[in-house]
Amino acid sequence: ILDSIGKRTIWANLFFQGEPLLNPYLPEMVSLFTGRKIFTSISTNGLLLTSTIAEQLVGSGLKEVIFSIDGASEEEYLAYRRGGSLQAAWDAVSIMATVRKSKRVMFPRIVVQSLITSANEYSLSKIRSTALKLGADAVEFKTLHLHRGIDSEHLLPFNKRYVGYTAEGKQRKGV
Repeated sequence: ILDSIGKRTIWANLFFQGEPLLNPYLPEMVSLFTGRKIFTSISTNGLLLTSTIAEQLVGSGLKEVIFSIDGASEEEYLAYRRGGSLQAAWDAVSIMATVRKSKRVMFPRIVVQSLITSANEYSLSKIRSTALKLGADAVEFKTLHLHRGIDSEHLLPFNKRYVGYTAEGKQRKGV
């Protein structure tokens, strides 16, 4: 596949609604993309990241890692990330930043991305400050998009500024 797309591809997101760290060949895959000068990015909850995996990913030439962290407290985090661990997610950010610093490299760029929910909408500044303190390069806040018919409307933020879609499913302007 890489042979057929390699000459036309400049960026590869190695994730989509799944956990890329479940793939034991991820560092090798990133190395293949890096060898063709293709920017690689992963998005993870961080729960499976170890120092060994972080070293492999940094060594493979990964350019960006996005950590999904949706809360400043365990209660806020678990409102959306059921079965997860906020402390483990923050530890993953710290591990990646520590490994990158020890290797004296600029990449991967470390991003903490947080979906704004009713549970965390009043804690965004704490999420930002914790992420930056642990070594993240950037913090991004995103609006929550819920699929109709799923019992999760309680997660919608109270502040309409943070709601990206109307009750009819249409995207709000300016969000």
